[in-house]
Amino acid sequence: MAANHLWKCIFLCNKIIQPNESEGALKEIYSQLEKQRGQIAEVHKIQSLRPESIVKHMDLYMEIMYSKFELSRTQREMMAVVVSKTNNCNYCIKHHASALQMYWKNENKIERLKKKFSV
Repeated sequence: MAANHLWKCIFLCNKIIQPNESEGALKEIYSQLEKQRGQIAEVHKIQSLRPESIVKHMDLYMEIMYSKFELSRTQREMMAVVVSKTNNCNYCIKHHASALQMYWKNENKIERLKKKFSV
């Protein structure tokens, strides 16, 4: 619940610069995100007042989720779903469940994973 409250506060307390309003470095970052990922996630828009934080966020995300490691990409997304569920962050649950769906291609299995780790 705390994570959802934090997101609501961020949305209400800060101006978010939308892609069509962006300029300079932010516009370049948004453009690169759209090219690489096909969209700009809400979490990146929240960081729009500090564009360099988007770059650092993506660097960390790519390291954690895509670097060569003993855990498979699927296992990492499974862990991310469980952590997101534990944190009660609906945005994160949806994001990581969607990524996991690309590997499992089984919505029921994902729902069972989420239920198994409900707090």
